[in-house]
Amino acid sequence: MCGPVYDQNMDLTDMWQEAVRTTRIRRKRLASLETFEDTRLPYVLVSEHSRIESHSNVRQGMVDVAKPRLLLPDHHPQFEGFNFESLKSDENSVTTLMYIRGVRFPSMKFKNVQSHQVYDGTVEEAISQYGRDLARGEDVHTGLIQSREDVWPFALIFYVSLLISKNLPRDIERLLEEFREQPPDPQTR
Repeated sequence: MCGPVYDQNMDLTDMWQEAVRTTRIRRKRLASLETFEDTRLPYVLVSEHSRIESHSNVRQGMVDVAKPRLLLPDHHPQFEGFNFESLKSDENSVTTLMYIRGVRFPSMKFKNVQSHQVYDGTVEEAISQYGRDLARGEDVHTGLIQSREDVWPFALIFYVSLLISKNLPRDIERLLEEFREQPPDPQTR
């Protein structure tokens, strides 16, 4: 038997919990996110191939996040390019799942564009190779993520969520700077 055995009967809640439990950030993005502008989040996501022994799935892509600051009123995020259909689900079901699970995203759009390839080697070999390539190129923007293949969209959302929460102190600082630089409103005097 090749690769991991995936439970085709997992519901969205199980998939989210499995992604949170098993996703590993192997190389973090070092650059901060933009507070007032859209941010591009390049990534390499590696998972074990389910059918070919000693091979890995590698997804290289970019998530465009519209104004990824955390300090916004709660609204429903929009996910594009995460292929939730392959999980026998849709964007609305995922948004509802996140809301019920207490995961709140700011009002923003997530757009994922990726390429997918099969790597001739194990997950650890792929992680090592891509890690070396990122280090050699002094890339501080690209994250390297390890995930289970059957929950990769949730692993990617989990990764983006971690980046947004990590950026919170910088967002607060930049929002306060912007507030201090604005002239006082004459109507509030």
